[in-house]
Amino acid sequence: MTINHIEVIRSCDKGLLRAVFSATIDNSLTIVGIKVIQGRSKRFVLLPCRKNKLGLYEEILRFSNDEDRLLFEETILKAYDKYMEIKDAFEE
Repeated sequence: MTINHIEVIRSCDKGLLRAVFSATIDNSLTIVGIKVIQGRSKRFVLLPCRKNKLGLYEEILRFSNDEDRLLFEETILKAYDKYMEIKDAFEE
């Protein structure tokens, strides 16, 4: 799996939501609505989801194996860190 393009759609300074991204995989699939969330002890990545009839949230898509999921999460979090460095430098 190759992640070809990552784009920040928006970022937030307050609350648990830190940023929303889109990512293109293997130049063929673009995922929109990837969220970076600040948890109590660490940040984590959520794939796009929707609310079902019971009011619970379900991922619209998921990775077939843990290796690709970890690679994807690490890449998104590195992109978020880089974005924040640039944003902080620009604001100074």
